[in-house]
Amino acid sequence: MNRITQVLGTSLLLGASLCPWEAQAISLDPPMNLVYNGSFEDIESTFIGDSHVNMSLLPGSMTLPGWTVFGAELGWVGMGQGDWGVDAKDGNKLVDFTGYHNDGVYAGVTQDILTDVGTVYEVVFHIGRGGNGDANYAGPNAVRAMAGDLSGVYHDEVFTSSGGTSDPTAWERFSFRFTAQDMVTTISFQGAGKGGCCLVGLDDVAVTAVPEPGTYALIATGALMVGWQLRRRPRQNSRMI
Repeated sequence: MNRITQVLGTSLLLGASLCPWEAQAISLDPPMNLVYNGSFEDIESTFIGDSHVNMSLLPGSMTLPGWTVFGAELGWVGMGQGDWGVDAKDGNKLVDFTGYHNDGVYAGVTQDILTDVGTVYEVVFHIGRGGNGDANYAGPNAVRAMAGDLSGVYHDEVFTSSGGTSDPTAWERFSFRFTAQDMVTTISFQGAGKGGCCLVGLDDVAVTAVPEPGTYALIATGALMVGWQLRRRPRQNSRMI
């Protein structure tokens, strides 16, 4: 069994009522998210909020579980509190690449994930703007997303959200794919532009393996075989009575 099958959670369960040569029951679980703490939650109780229920993290900080800060000071934001009044996309926290400095030098976050060489992965993330209907948070906002390893960066792209004020915070979904070239891949996100004075939000990050072309066809075929065998079984039993 290769890694992609494990990630997909495709398991073969032998039914107690079926003969060994009959079909096996197949279940498909959701793909595994390879990112640790993709919603930037306080899962290790390291968050120490200020009067705005936000925390300022300097470059090199690893206080945010799973992530390392780079580039500039980062805002680790508590949801719907204080002057910022922003809402997380998932959970209760998010990160803001403008931090408290609010100038053109943007913070970033990075994390190493385990990957299989040659496997295609999809990165999904959400860029946030808005908050309390305030034009200062209106956007459009831009985030630079990268994937690479020690040999270099093999995906580097800037994604830009739409503009406009909103209450609560507006989140837009973005994604890209990359083919792993090493057993460890570094994914990074960094602010790249803002339409207002502040808030370039990031939340709900996930990296999952993309199914191989024949995976779903194999699962569907197996499921059809199971259904056919289960439908035949009562008829066979009825002839034995």
